[in-house]
Amino acid sequence: MSAQTTQHVTFTKPDEVRSFANGRLELLHVDGSAIGRLVLEPGWRWSNDVKPSAGTQVRSRDAYSVSRSASSRCRVAARAV
Repeated sequence: MSAQTTQHVTFTKPDEVRSFANGRLELLHVDGSAIGRLVLEPGWRWSNDVKPSAGTQVRSRDAYSVSRSASSRCRVAARAV
């Protein structure tokens, strides 16, 4: 049986912050994975605030998300399985 390790991370001090128009992405790095928190300002739109720098028509990455308080619509690219 392998030993289990525990890490305590908090968004109070994120490992990385990526700012963009009308919002920011805060990232925590844990065992080779990234956990992110999006902070989006009223009026934020992916097509206006992220699309120009992403260079794609729609979001193209897999993601699991939980919303604390918001309303949103999401369109992603179809992918081959």
